Amino acid sequence: MAYQGNKPGANDRISTSQSDIQNNFTEIQTVLTVNHVDFADPNEGKHTHVSLPEQAADKVTAASEMALYTKDSGTAPNLYLRQESNGTVFNITPSNAGHAASGYETLPSGLKMCWGTSTIASGSSTRTGIAFASAFSTAVYSVQLCCYDAHGAGSNAQDFVVNPYSVALASFAAKRNSGYTGPVAYFYYLAIGV
Repeated sequence: MAYQGNKPGANDRISTSQSDIQNNFTEIQTVLTVNHVDFADPNEGKHTHVSLPEQAADKVTAASEMALYTKDSGTAPNLYLRQESNGTVFNITPSNAGHAASGYETLPSGLKMCWGTSTIASGSSTRTGIAFASAFSTAVYSVQLCCYDAHGAGSNAQDFVVNPYSVALASFAAKRNSGYTGPVAYFYYLAIGV
């Protein structure tokens, strides 16, 4: 039997409403123990886990409150956080961190990190159009480049000094001293932004 919010009624006698009242207590316990520790357990009142049904749209928030919810990002459900007063929405679970060569991670604060590898060709001093694994939406705060000798050829250190330039939300360019353009310059990059 389902929960009956009108039981016991004002004119009900306990003797005739007892089964309805007991049913309501059973229904309350059933609801409370979904994702929660049961009554009389040393951990009562605590969650066993949190299940968030997938929402169709971002949740509305009033002043002095935030919303944490699940919404489909287009490929799979992700965890979202919305700031107070219908503020900024952060997708806090997108990641392809399992891919070592390139990837990105968005932290719960909204800060995003993108990483990857690239090269400047032999004989060249620049490389343009190096795309981030996932474009930033607002700003790029830092792009750091770290060279490595991919083939162990022991080339001169000057050949592997590279710097970022023309940093945009979706890509950047890299350059090295035009006087040292001998071998291919291999480098890792790490970009931080929002």
